[in-house]
Amino acid sequence: MNDRGHSLTLPERVVFGVANLERGVVPALAWGVNEILPRLMHLAADERFQVLRGIPYKLADEQPIRLDVIRPAGPGPFPVVVGIHGGAWMIGRKENLRHAGTWFAKHGFLTVLINYRLAPAHRWPAQAEDVRDALIWVRRNAEAFGGRPDRIGVFGDSAGGHLSAWGAAVTARAEDPELPTIAAAAHWYGVFDFEKFSRVPWHRTPQILEALFGDDRSRWREASPRYHLDDPGRPLPPTMLFAAGGDPLWSQSLMYARELRQRGVEVELKKYKRNIHGFLNLPMSPECRASLKHSARWFDRWLRDDQGAQAA
Repeated sequence: MNDRGHSLTLPERVVFGVANLERGVVPALAWGVNEILPRLMHLAADERFQVLRGIPYKLADEQPIRLDVIRPAGPGPFPVVVGIHGGAWMIGRKENLRHAGTWFAKHGFLTVLINYRLAPAHRWPAQAEDVRDALIWVRRNAEAFGGRPDRIGVFGDSAGGHLSAWGAAVTARAEDPELPTIAAAAHWYGVFDFEKFSRVPWHRTPQILEALFGDDRSRWREASPRYHLDDPGRPLPPTMLFAAGGDPLWSQSLMYARELRQRGVEVELKKYKRNIHGFLNLPMSPECRASLKHSARWFDRWLRDDQGAQAA
């Protein structure tokens, strides 16, 4: 056994090794996911939803930060899910989750995909500020797009999984009456404790921490969703977590599931032991499709009035 929670078989060791390559496969996949896939997403068209692109939700440094709204067909009102892209807080864009957003829209959710400021040009807490302002925008504007401001969920992967968890935890503290109540959450292989993340044996860990925080380690705890779970003014949302066995962040999701359960939160943890970090960004993979199906059912359960509906 090891600190990732299970014994590694030979295939799993190979997968874990690939996930830690310094050159070659992983950078090529990252480039493709963050540069090619978003452009292909623009080609998607489906009569079951409407994509409203590039809506500014705030100004930062006199520059607009934008989001996309994907609206299902029909009159609504629709429950809302807000998606936050990954990319190690340094790369990525809202289009990376277009396939996930259209999946949720096809299943009757008004979906909002957000951009946020990226490191190292913008260090923490710029990303948190953007997530907060995007959630406030959604609460204020959901009805105009046929959405329900009282039925909002969040999801994200990797850096976006961290930010969606941060948003869900901080909104539960009810320190800002402008923030909506988050009714459900789904996080794919996020970072939930930066102190633990700093000890992950991954070649990019120091680079990521420096880009996001500079030399200010005092920000690590502030940025860790794990430390925002106590004394909430509102209930913490039911949460689905996805973990990949060939991912250096495997133990983060297991840890966060324990922390939430200890506080009485309903949690479902989905383990993909023979997959690697980033599988949500591979739309044709079985794991991507399976996780989207699980998450749609999860949001169906918690964001609809009947509480028993299941996504098709």
